[in-house]
Amino acid sequence: MPNHPFHQNRLSCVLAVLLFCRAAQVLADDPLTLQTECHKGDITRVAINLEVDGQLTLTADGKPETLPMRVAAKFAYDEMRLDDCTSRVNRRSARFYTAVQAEFRIAKQSIIPQLREDRRLLLAEESGTGIVISSASGPLTREELDLVDIPGNTLMADCLLPEGEVKVGSSWKPSDKPLAKLLGIDVISRNDLQCVLKEVTDSAAKFNLTGSIAGAATGVATEMDLEGEATFDTDEDRLVSIQLRIKERRSAGHVSPAVDVTARLTIELASVDESEHLPDELIKHLPETAKTAAPLSLRPQSGSYEVLYDRRWHITRDEPSVTVLRLIDRGELIAQCNISPLTNAPADKPTTTEDFQADIQKALDKHFGSFDSVSSSTTSSGLKVLKAVVSGKVSDLPIEWRYYLIADDQGRRIAATFTMETGLVERFAELDAQIIESLSFTAPKLPSTK
Repeated sequence: MPNHPFHQNRLSCVLAVLLFCRAAQVLADDPLTLQTECHKGDITRVAINLEVDGQLTLTADGKPETLPMRVAAKFAYDEMRLDDCTSRVNRRSARFYTAVQAEFRIAKQSIIPQLREDRRLLLAEESGTGIVISSASGPLTREELDLVDIPGNTLMADCLLPEGEVKVGSSWKPSDKPLAKLLGIDVISRNDLQCVLKEVTDSAAKFNLTGSIAGAATGVATEMDLEGEATFDTDEDRLVSIQLRIKERRSAGHVSPAVDVTARLTIELASVDESEHLPDELIKHLPETAKTAAPLSLRPQSGSYEVLYDRRWHITRDEPSVTVLRLIDRGELIAQCNISPLTNAPADKPTTTEDFQADIQKALDKHFGSFDSVSSSTTSSGLKVLKAVVSGKVSDLPIEWRYYLIADDQGRRIAATFTMETGLVERFAELDAQIIESLSFTAPKLPSTK
């Protein structure tokens, strides 16, 4: 048969297809090392979309109430690595949030938390217990921390990658500790999550994630079913996309309701050469170590004062008349703190120690045992403090109360009470001192009562 251009072209196409298929087969059979190429100063542009649907169960007066809930959130930030990227521990980064949009709906109530403009520059650091997020310009509020501290922390994203060489069809299991930090929980007790390399092209490798884990968050039992997909750019040696579906069942805790929710999380990551939000001059003035013990700031609904408090405290009630915090340490309730603004006293007639003690005895009534100590002092900002440590019993359980009355020279007053079982006093230590010493009045002076 004579050579015909049509036949030659068709033959060329067939050969090209065969060669392409052969090349793809060789590529798929070649072992790959999927490890992030990272250097200090590298910048990643991050876009996150988070949607959560499900229900939470509250218990009021001993009766459970189940309410529908929904979360819709979008985040965008530039993240610069501050560590030397030589290991999977001791990681640090600086983030500047260019966009934060979130709405929490519980039944018919809508909550739209905000991140203050001067808190958009944040530091993230891996610690022994998780990822600590703090602000470079001042304390965060609990609302701000909960807003940005979400599952899928990008500082730990590459914990999903295999440690050795893999080929299409290879499977691996992420390590427990870094996976817990990625998902934002304390510890993993059971890990059945499997990653499988599904597809390799000339510039990307895609793997699936499927399985379940069990563990604890703030000392509360949780179970998660996970499935998703991730894409690794083999040219840039970095993850560029993570999509996760997380179904979580978390038990009720001392400061949180039980939840049964499904979260859909999408993370897109792109390498950029520089960021106008993270210039060298700014990075140079960041602290050398992250503020792993950075306290949170509380300005309650009453608006009358502000305090700093340890992150283990959680706000359980905030009303104009009282704010209630509970101290949770490794899942155990250690103490409760009630802070209440009081009516102003005449500036020339401050509360006496005798009146202070009499008010305490009246408040405790039959639970009062004895005054262990009564003292007066002045904070570094000049506020006058009366303190009484009281022993007593509630239902035959030994209790210690630490009562405080804080006042300024204008007669503005705050009462604070710390309550704990006597056996937990040592663990509580002096966590009350931070709150009292940091307290400042923020509301204008109110008319005094005669």
